[in-house]
Amino acid sequence: MQEDLEKVYLDLQRECLVEGARIVAMGAWVYDVAKGLVHWSEGVYDVYGMSSDTDPPSLEECLSYYIPEDRDRLREALVQIETNIGSYDFECELITRAGVHKFVRVIGKSGSLLQGCNHCLYGVIQDISETRQIRNALIEARDQANAANQAKSNFLATVSHELRTPLNPILGFSDILLEEVENEEQLEMVRAINEAGQSLVETINRIIEYAELSPEKMKLRQDEFELSTLIHEVVEDLADCQPHFSVEVDMQQEASLPAGMLLQGDFKKVKCVLSNLLGNAAKFSGATVAQLRSSLSRLDPDHVLWHVDIEDRGVGIDPQLVEHIFDPFLIGNATYTRPQGGSGMGLAICRGYVELMDGRISVKSEQGEGATFSFFICLSIAGNQDCVKCASAGSLGEDEPVFIDELTDFSEEQEVDVSLEPTALDTTKISVLMVEDNTSNLFYQTRILEEMGYRLTTATDGQQALETYRPGLYDVILLDLHMPGIDGVEVLKSIREDEARCGAAKVPVIVLTADLLRSTQATCREYGADVFVSKPVNAAELKRKIEGVLADR
Repeated sequence: MQEDLEKVYLDLQRECLVEGARIVAMGAWVYDVAKGLVHWSEGVYDVYGMSSDTDPPSLEECLSYYIPEDRDRLREALVQIETNIGSYDFECELITRAGVHKFVRVIGKSGSLLQGCNHCLYGVIQDISETRQIRNALIEARDQANAANQAKSNFLATVSHELRTPLNPILGFSDILLEEVENEEQLEMVRAINEAGQSLVETINRIIEYAELSPEKMKLRQDEFELSTLIHEVVEDLADCQPHFSVEVDMQQEASLPAGMLLQGDFKKVKCVLSNLLGNAAKFSGATVAQLRSSLSRLDPDHVLWHVDIEDRGVGIDPQLVEHIFDPFLIGNATYTRPQGGSGMGLAICRGYVELMDGRISVKSEQGEGATFSFFICLSIAGNQDCVKCASAGSLGEDEPVFIDELTDFSEEQEVDVSLEPTALDTTKISVLMVEDNTSNLFYQTRILEEMGYRLTTATDGQQALETYRPGLYDVILLDLHMPGIDGVEVLKSIREDEARCGAAKVPVIVLTADLLRSTQATCREYGADVFVSKPVNAAELKRKIEGVLADR
């Protein structure tokens, strides 16, 4: 009786193995080297498309079904495991007698370590055609997605360049006219032109910022800052641009946390979220005051949880739109009242930043009773030696990698008569080479640089720039990126190569760009760019950058 049960159990095991092999399209084989015989399981016949009623073919006939390059590879593998104890495992392509192309995975091992199989080789073969087809489809889909992303990046770079480039002289000359025009009516018209240009720049920045918002592209900084300082800066900035709107601040934290403790996180992104939420309350809610409630609690010895509520008693949000409020381009009467414009991307960017910092953002609203936006993020307690001390956004180091969200937003720059600003430099002794192909930009930038007193040489394209440049001849180079023929990147590469060949000191290169994509900036830094000034070029910012690179020489 026991023997019968064991036989039944063994038969069941064999049936399970056969069925399992059939399901995964796999078969086993044994090759008796001494006798030159091949033994196949039923699954191998299925892979080769042959009837199991026939005897297995010889080894050479088995190999003949593979395409030539795989046939030679498989023959070498068999010889290797026959002479040396080892194994092989790779993918091949074979053609059945019926002419069907199949991709198979072949595994072979030496039987020298198996009892009674000293002169045998054994292994398995599996039909992976369907798996290979799925994998190829996924690879193709990935490549198409990458190509689409690259096309999007190229499109954004082009849009940014084509829109920001003409805004450079518009905003630049309107800034100059604001200082020179005395007629009040004309001054109002110039101010309107300037404000419209600034608004367009802000919209362009937000479009690109949102398009670039992904964990793969976005880098989180580790700045060191005090929470009260950050909140104070945001409230003060809001008071400057919305003087009729006030913010009531209530800051709470666990008793175990020391007062004025320093935290680590991305200062600019955290500030951006807070500024956007308060700015929206000021511009769109219809209320004149908002409450900001800040709560700080400890998560573990190294981290804290920061929870923020921003509540207004304004018009509220349509209940049907609350769940979509963080979607991009949702603006106008669809959310708050519409006394002021907006791109509809601020809240989408807020959500992206908050989620990037492992947090969540939400909103509660009753129409006619106001809205409360809430978010929480995790911040580190200062003490990591890799952090960057940051008392304010303006203290970020010049030598840090520049990303789109870290470029200066010139829409908030104050009007400055740069010719009157004191400087320790004798600009008349500073030689500057400016490379700019756009006539209007060249005219504007030439004027502000000459007013600063620099000795200026201009080149209108990359070829002229390379013909004009000599190692050691210039103290600073201002370089446009997008130019016909030889572009700014090629000019930069040539300059650095010439310096290395001659052993000359590196001349500071300031890239003037209307292209804010991180990939472009990364390429420029790779080839030796020092700092960036985004177009439209602000005179005060340009002066500060020039003085900064000269001071570092």
